[in-house]
Amino acid sequence: TVTQTRTSSNLEWVDIYVSVYPLSERPAVLKFLEQHRTIFQAKMNGALHIRRTPKIRFHTDETLANAEELFPV
Repeated sequence: TVTQTRTSSNLEWVDIYVSVYPLSERPAVLKFLEQHRTIFQAKMNGALHIRRTPKIRFHTDETLANAEELFPV
């Protein structure tokens, strides 16, 4: 699940934060996203009509991991 996005002020980067559960699937999901980043980038380039389209960077949202440590399931 995409939980947050942040775009740099100069539109060079967009940081996309994803939440993955179960946590054990996190590496596989991040690998998939990185392997397909060019597809996501192309879709974004086609949808946005601006001079500079930000480059995508994926990050994990640690909120779930932190919550699981506090409240084990």
